[in-house]
Amino acid sequence: MAPKRTRHSFHDIDPATCTFCGACVSICPIGVLALRNERVYLQGECIDCGLCYRFCPGREMDFDALSTAHLGAPAQDPYLGYYRLLAVGQAVSEQTRDSGASGGVVTALLCHLLEEGRIEGAVAVTMSEAEPWRCQAALLRTQDEVMAAAQSKYSLVGLDAVLAAARKEQGPFAVVGLPCHVHGLRRLQELGSFREKFPVVIGLFCGFNLRAEATDHLINKLGFAKQEVSDLEYRGGNWPGGFVIHTRDGRQAYIPKHRYSYVNLMYVPRRCLACPDLTNELADISVGDTWLDEYAGGWSTVIARSSRGEQMLMEATAHGVIRMNEITRENILRSHGHLIAYKKQGYFVRQRWLRVPLTYRLPKPSIGKGRWLQQSLLLALILILSNSVVRRLVQRLPLAWLARISSWGRQGAKSRIRV
Repeated sequence: MAPKRTRHSFHDIDPATCTFCGACVSICPIGVLALRNERVYLQGECIDCGLCYRFCPGREMDFDALSTAHLGAPAQDPYLGYYRLLAVGQAVSEQTRDSGASGGVVTALLCHLLEEGRIEGAVAVTMSEAEPWRCQAALLRTQDEVMAAAQSKYSLVGLDAVLAAARKEQGPFAVVGLPCHVHGLRRLQELGSFREKFPVVIGLFCGFNLRAEATDHLINKLGFAKQEVSDLEYRGGNWPGGFVIHTRDGRQAYIPKHRYSYVNLMYVPRRCLACPDLTNELADISVGDTWLDEYAGGWSTVIARSSRGEQMLMEATAHGVIRMNEITRENILRSHGHLIAYKKQGYFVRQRWLRVPLTYRLPKPSIGKGRWLQQSLLLALILILSNSVVRRLVQRLPLAWLARISSWGRQGAKSRIRV
């Protein structure tokens, strides 16, 4: 009779809970886990050490406990988590500001930390040199590499092997990631080595992430093959930017950001629908776009959560690296109201319908029947559009039609959805 296992292993993790963050790959002591085709796979024999199961953030998260451990206080605000400072900011350098998706704050901060010797590099997502249509995780060691990696990347990427490799090197390093990446790292930082090696965590806002197929779809819609692409940007051009590709033979094509947001509904990973974190509530500093008329033209929403994060922002401001204006909580809710409603209220609706087997200890906000119906219909639309047959039909529609649908949808969200 085989002995009874006393601890969990990789085989006990339900694939439906995977956020593709890469935490399990980073912690595997024998390196038999790998991220491939937006899934985690065993590429050897599991030794049942239980580390991947223990640190998996997709399976369970206690936001209050992690906020207290890493930020110094529980997640007190039901929509924004714990914070010490709310502001809008932008890089003072025009070059840095223009290279970013909005205000260039993340790029400016990383370059400043490198210049001051506070970090040896940063783990972040950039574009592949070999396949310039594909996003990848990388360890950025120079200011030039940081500048080259500026701007949002809308594609599912795990930090996996890069975190594991950086952990073995002389640090410290910053980590720039989406909420799922930060969730995984904060769980891993229960181990002192991850806490010491990655003391600076900069989180990006995230409403929808996208499978890599979304990028393929947009390239195809512009009439090109991936192999023709020499350079690709998701937020290129003047703010708020758009999807820009340059080809090897000198051609260029462009789709404004608000006119390709329909892909959010077609290519959102199923597990992303069960994420309640828009503003990256466990990062030292959280950064996202600012959608306020008074700050149009390229400002970042900046939330300092830990004392370390607040100090870094104050120092960068004092050194003339960034400029900031404090704003109110109401302004942030006004700027991001439709996505906050989608994440914080719609999460409970989607979790009810999708039945993803996870444990998130979250306070449930008041959700009226109207909001419940609204979020249920949105989920139904997402599930319909993400069906492979429907998606193939939608792909045949002219880009002009799809762009118009995106614009209508955004205007409807701005006019009707409020927190």
